[in-house]
Amino acid sequence: MDSIKSILVTSYGALLVGLVVSAVLFGVTNLQVFVYFQNYPNDLTLHKLAVGLLWILDALHLALSTHAVFWYLVTNFATIELTIPIVWSFKLEYAINIITILLVQSLYVVRLWKMAPEEGEWLFVLCWLSFFVAAHSTLGMGIATIYYVYRMHDIAQVEKYSWLIYSSYGTGTVVDVAIAATFCWIIWSHRTGHARSDSIIARIMLYVLGSGALTSAFSLICLAVFAAMPTNYVSFGVSFSLNKVYVNSFLAVLISRNSIKQCPDDEAAAQSIHRPTQAQMADFTHCVAPRPPNHGCNSDGMESNLDEVKSVRAETPQGLQKYGQTKSIEIMIERQAFTRVE
Repeated sequence: MDSIKSILVTSYGALLVGLVVSAVLFGVTNLQVFVYFQNYPNDLTLHKLAVGLLWILDALHLALSTHAVFWYLVTNFATIELTIPIVWSFKLEYAINIITILLVQSLYVVRLWKMAPEEGEWLFVLCWLSFFVAAHSTLGMGIATIYYVYRMHDIAQVEKYSWLIYSSYGTGTVVDVAIAATFCWIIWSHRTGHARSDSIIARIMLYVLGSGALTSAFSLICLAVFAAMPTNYVSFGVSFSLNKVYVNSFLAVLISRNSIKQCPDDEAAAQSIHRPTQAQMADFTHCVAPRPPNHGCNSDGMESNLDEVKSVRAETPQGLQKYGQTKSIEIMIERQAFTRVE
């Protein structure tokens, strides 16, 4: 009786809980897709197609997971043993999981390629070659995992191919870390020393590191759970949510672009301090305008105002030029990192 209860909790119970969590995350996916199309109706076609394809894969993954759990808990409720065959929808769901992860990582690869320095620095070339090898290792592991999953007949055979699952989770984690690190290195190289542009760079790095850390941490959780309990369905229940974490992290980066572009209030206030207001310029013009003696400013005041006007006229074009350079750098960073892949 205790063994039956243990199987129910660690296998069927884990699948049910994993399905519920996966359904909740799919709801978050729906919300983010809606927000994306509402806020970015004129976004790049590649992004729209990617978001639509990710949503279809996510919905298909949830449907297959639901069918698999229904098959175990309802259709075969009387069969409580680990030798029960692995249903076809369970295998296909695992394949969709891997395909979704590879697609999200590929979209990040496109961004990295577009952000590559044109001069071809040797350090970037070295990082790119390392990343290229890791990405192809992930692709190879994904294909091999799909092949061997379809050869498994019951959960007891999973332990036989545990090395493959370890490698799949491990390479996926390495690629996620490599993507985040390369993104941050490229974006950090665009620093200019200006407060506004450096602030935008810092915010972009926070979003990139957050998304990369989330996917890497969840992959490590799946790996740890499988290593601790390789002969039951707990790890598979946890993996129900893996692809949805990837999809939601990518969508979060897409829909956060507007908030990244917005300048904080304190930065805007700091910039406004260095800009003369219209009233100040009117006072300066009033004092400088030629007029009869003793009808405007006195001589001392006139000299003082003349010096002030000269300083404003001398500094304002430089300030505007510096501000324009900073603005162009910000636009370049935003377009390369988060706005469009052209």
